[in-house]
Amino acid sequence: MAKFGVLILFIFSMFYVAMPNNLTLIPEQITFPHPLCRSQIALVNFACAMVPVLPMPHPPPPPADGNGHRHRHRRRHRHRHRHGSHETPEQRYCCEWLRQMDTLCVCEILYHLPPFLWKPNHKYTVVVDDECSVTFLCKGRQRL
Repeated sequence: MAKFGVLILFIFSMFYVAMPNNLTLIPEQITFPHPLCRSQIALVNFACAMVPVLPMPHPPPPPADGNGHRHRHRRRHRHRHRHGSHETPEQRYCCEWLRQMDTLCVCEILYHLPPFLWKPNHKYTVVVDDECSVTFLCKGRQRL
């Protein structure tokens, strides 16, 4: 469930990047989004593409080899240090780029969704893993 936010961002960004420009409007009516949104979305898409949607299973514990109390103590000691962090390099890379993304770009993506998602003020949180969640605050907006 934690990876659901990354999947949703990926789907929204693919929809946004693939949208055709509406050139039938009078030039004064055309509203341009933040100029760097498409490139920011593409960078986050690239960075987060390798993050699995479902969490990876934890590796099995190493087999007991009977080298005495001293060896077992070291293994337990190492296990305690590794227990706190399970972030993969892909997740860390995705999180770094996601934190750099402009809130205006995320809100612009949401603006193309059905009205119940873009009219009220809302917080949109993308959860990459247990150590990384990025929240974007978007104000409600009226379509022109």
